[in-house]
Amino acid sequence: MSELFRDRVGFIGLGAMGWPMAARLRLAGFDLVVHDIDARRANSFVGAHGGMVASNARTMANQCWLIFIMLPDSPHVEQACFGEEGIVQGVKASDSEALDGNLIVVNCATIDPDISRDLTARAGAVGFRMMEAPVARGVPGAKAGDLAFFVGGEGSDLANAMPCFQAMGTDIHHTGPVGTGMGVKMINNALSVSTTALVAEAMALAKKLGLDRSRLLDYLHNCNGDSYTLRLKVPKIEANDFESGFSVDLAHKDISIILSLAERLNCDMPISETARKVMEITQEAGYGGKDTGAVYLLYED
Repeated sequence: MSELFRDRVGFIGLGAMGWPMAARLRLAGFDLVVHDIDARRANSFVGAHGGMVASNARTMANQCWLIFIMLPDSPHVEQACFGEEGIVQGVKASDSEALDGNLIVVNCATIDPDISRDLTARAGAVGFRMMEAPVARGVPGAKAGDLAFFVGGEGSDLANAMPCFQAMGTDIHHTGPVGTGMGVKMINNALSVSTTALVAEAMALAKKLGLDRSRLLDYLHNCNGDSYTLRLKVPKIEANDFESGFSVDLAHKDISIILSLAERLNCDMPISETARKVMEITQEAGYGGKDTGAVYLLYED
């Protein structure tokens, strides 16, 4: 690989998660190229953190040896990789030795494991390599640089990209081949989304009981009802802060992927089915773009 490309990293998708993740890469000193469907947002990022803007994924592929993707869903990831202005077009058009099978693309979006495997196979057939690296700990983790990554892919690719992962997270788990990282993320989100719905109704009960909810985290610390989700969501509920974090829309998308996967595997998940219904009702109430803690607002309404 040409040394010209060795330290230049790309990042596609500067949303609620992507922006702070990319900012962490800049903070660690990486030469960064960014792209977002909203060019103004990409320019704003560069204005705030430095780096360069790529007009599309195709041109980014000619500038970087490693590209991270953080987009909402699998169609967006597929478009970034294989669309008319996608990564594959840059790989095909380039005569640079830097892109001769050496470009690594890391998908951080949560998508179906089968689709992740399919995208990886397609990438290999046209001259670049893919890993999956869905994340946990949400927007707070992205801002703090302590994300957890569930990485499915080749160990050698992960080893090469490890300094970038370490700039954004503290727990980088190599789960095995592509598909396993998404599998772990499915388990995480089945627990997370279902627990969030339960926390919301428990907080509504606490209010009706006249309890001091600000003390609940102290009372429940290290008890059977304690959880990461409880500690994350209760302060948001108490502060009526539902404007940032893991959105209801994304939670509904993820739990729907999980249930589709479970159906294919003949695995019943009635609690997850209930959690999906709760997210649907929350969307219908107009809270789809808010943090999942907004489920609590159903009880207030």
